[in-house]
Amino acid sequence: MNKKYLTIFVMLAVASSIALGVIAYRAASAQLPLVKAVSQYDWVMEPTAEYIAIEKTGMEGNYFTARVNGDKAFLIDEHGKKLDETETGWIDGYGDVYTFTKNGKTGCKNLEGKVLIPPTYDYIDSFDGGYAESYTGYRHFAIDTEGRVRYRTPDDEDLQFNQISGRYFGENYRGKYKVIDVESGKTVKEWNEAECGEIRCAKPGLYLARGGDSDYFLDENFEAAFDGGAYEWGVEREFSEGLCYVEKIKDAFPGDVPAETDKMSGYIDEKGRMVIEEEGSMYGGDFSEGKAVVYGAKEAWAIDKSGKKLFTLKMKKNLAITGPDVDDAFRLHVYILNGSVFQHGLVPLYDGKKMGLADEKGKWVLEPVFDDMDFVGDRLLAVEYHGKWGMIRV
Repeated sequence: MNKKYLTIFVMLAVASSIALGVIAYRAASAQLPLVKAVSQYDWVMEPTAEYIAIEKTGMEGNYFTARVNGDKAFLIDEHGKKLDETETGWIDGYGDVYTFTKNGKTGCKNLEGKVLIPPTYDYIDSFDGGYAESYTGYRHFAIDTEGRVRYRTPDDEDLQFNQISGRYFGENYRGKYKVIDVESGKTVKEWNEAECGEIRCAKPGLYLARGGDSDYFLDENFEAAFDGGAYEWGVEREFSEGLCYVEKIKDAFPGDVPAETDKMSGYIDEKGRMVIEEEGSMYGGDFSEGKAVVYGAKEAWAIDKSGKKLFTLKMKKNLAITGPDVDDAFRLHVYILNGSVFQHGLVPLYDGKKMGLADEKGKWVLEPVFDDMDFVGDRLLAVEYHGKWGMIRV
């Protein structure tokens, strides 16, 4: 071989070796934080690019939805074993029953594979109190666990239908919103759409209605509760351990449009009394084990039920997202911050950039190197790392 070409060949070989070495080093380096973060715990399922999310199903026991790209998902157990596959990106369930989709239609079956509701609907939501919302085309249904239709709506694309709680469903149609008891088939209450456009359940017998630009609470008879006070419209609120985080609008009534300075944030009890005021907060998590995590724009903190701070965490990025980043704000509140719920003295925390697992004193037990993190089962933590999802047993 010509000496000149030999020299070029050797130089190319060396360059290629260096490039491959750099790639390998970078790949290994990317894994180092992960290895360090989980060294004291066991992987149930190491992060895999196959899944884009691992979520709860509502079933009893440790059964989860493992979503993949496209309209597809697997039902997996606590060991990561695939039990079933569905054509849609979600699986809802109760007890040992879960939804499945075949040839574009959804039904329900149990873990033994017995079909309980044939796949005839376009969609079936999760069951609550023995009932679920379903629809085919523009017609909505309230069905029971045996698949019997207990209520059906008109077939109209302008109609909105939602399950409020158990046997109570809400129908928004032609300028009216009404609450329907599907056991009796009777209308319990009716409003003009401007007064009430949607109702959600905050706890059994206590509901949250949306009227105009604000929310207000309703009692078990769907009458105004807490003196008809108004609350900031936004993320769904539920009571946990007798308390619920709200942004109460001072001296306002449903439909009022408040200024930012007119709001008082904190936790109310089941009588509507503000028992823990959290000035400067923008999100309050559910109480669990007598503790909750509260997020402000520049720091997060944990409190007990007296409002005492247990620890404080400085944010690495200001969380006050506004303007064109509204999608980021929605993802932050719905998919990130609501995972900060204590379990066995441990809590997932967001530091402004990444998520980790902390103890009751705010000390990291899993370093914040994860993109997302949520308890999906008892001591089972679903985590996202560089776009890959896995599960850790803690």
